[in-house]
Amino acid sequence: MSRYNKLGKNMIWMTVGNFASKLLSFFLIPLYTSVLTTEEYGISDLIATTVTLLAPVLTLQINEAVMRFSLDNNVDKKQTLSCGIFTIIGGFFVLLLLTPLLFLIQSVKQFYLLFLLYYLGTTINTLFAQYAKGIELVHHYAISGIIHTASVISCNILFLIVFKLGIKGYILSLVIGSVISLLYLFVSGKYYKNLLKAKSINILTYKSMLKYSIPMIPNSLSWWISNSSDKYMLNYITDTSSVGVYSISYKIPSLLSTVNTIFMSAWQISAVEDFGSRQSADFFSDMYKKLTALDALVVSMLVVFSKFLAKFLYINEFFDAWKYAAILCFAFYFSSLSSFLGSIYTSSKRTNALFYTSLIGAISNIVLNLILIHRYYAYGAAIATLISYMIVWLFRFFHVNKVFEFEKKMISNIISGSAILLQIIFVYIENTVFNILSFAILILLAIYYRNFISDTMLMIKNKLLKHR
Repeated sequence: MSRYNKLGKNMIWMTVGNFASKLLSFFLIPLYTSVLTTEEYGISDLIATTVTLLAPVLTLQINEAVMRFSLDNNVDKKQTLSCGIFTIIGGFFVLLLLTPLLFLIQSVKQFYLLFLLYYLGTTINTLFAQYAKGIELVHHYAISGIIHTASVISCNILFLIVFKLGIKGYILSLVIGSVISLLYLFVSGKYYKNLLKAKSINILTYKSMLKYSIPMIPNSLSWWISNSSDKYMLNYITDTSSVGVYSISYKIPSLLSTVNTIFMSAWQISAVEDFGSRQSADFFSDMYKKLTALDALVVSMLVVFSKFLAKFLYINEFFDAWKYAAILCFAFYFSSLSSFLGSIYTSSKRTNALFYTSLIGAISNIVLNLILIHRYYAYGAAIATLISYMIVWLFRFFHVNKVFEFEKKMISNIISGSAILLQIIFVYIENTVFNILSFAILILLAIYYRNFISDTMLMIKNKLLKHR
């Protein structure tokens, strides 16, 4: 099977598991914004943000090593999964020891038991999902995503509408969704056959995995700072309600994040093959070109229709979230491209380079947040996120360019970036003429990327005819 066919096949499964699931979750936003207050949503988001902060540190990013090492044919798959489980259990006990510190965060203290369950369910589910990709059971990964979403939706309806449990019901739904999903992976993939006792773990393999994963912790923390530190600062400077509105504004950009997750999940498997060869370099370059076109078109559409989507999604006081969504869509454009360039580091197992480039973005984000949030509040947070992502992309682009010769792709990035920036300006003017101009830019981008669109449509047509 060629690289492109394998990538296409994996992307189909990733689409089934991610896009269908995320799309269903996306349409639940009106439920959340009508049932939960801005303060309640802000609290739940701060809990999720805290888990996102702690998980990479306490798990030592072992899930990334589990996937990467499981892809190697000369590595025992039982060792990779067992090392992962052993690390997560150890990290959970460390989390329990941190209880006094966690109680300093009021939202965590208020729902501490649910917080612990959410952390444990999320980390184990993530590990199992990464292992499924590592042993190339991509269809199991996809199905687990659907099961997770279906479970969360069912529990949301039950807990929020029937039992009216509010924020407790919302968080409990997330916990149950993760547990059911991980149980499916554990049974369907027969993971129980691959678990070893602690004394049977190969220390050399474990050390190699940690050598790979530990340098990714600072990278993950740096991305957390760029993604989430603004919520803590916004909460400190304003209030939890502002965090709720700002957090919900991420839901529209999350559609691009979903597209990127699908692509990157499939890409991680294909990127490892024959890394370093001329064929591999050409493949990376071609994929970057395609991802640029895909991201530009998706972001352009989201910006044009951001206010329309907000009218459908954001109920009551949440409606103001549309004002930040357009800027965050542009930010996610650079985040997506940066993630792709970062895959070059992980494929070559040069995870140290991830840290340095991400650290630059994190420092930029903190400085910009301190300057802009005090003056522009949520607008400042969104702009800080945009600029910090752009900085990471620039550093990675020029660093990777020394090996992969991406410089010709910069023109496409400049054209699409300038077009999207103009669209954002036109959307904020809130005038019919400028709205038409914004839509016209989308049409021009579609013409500019017409080859990508026609190639994609042809690929989909061929796939459908093949399976007919």
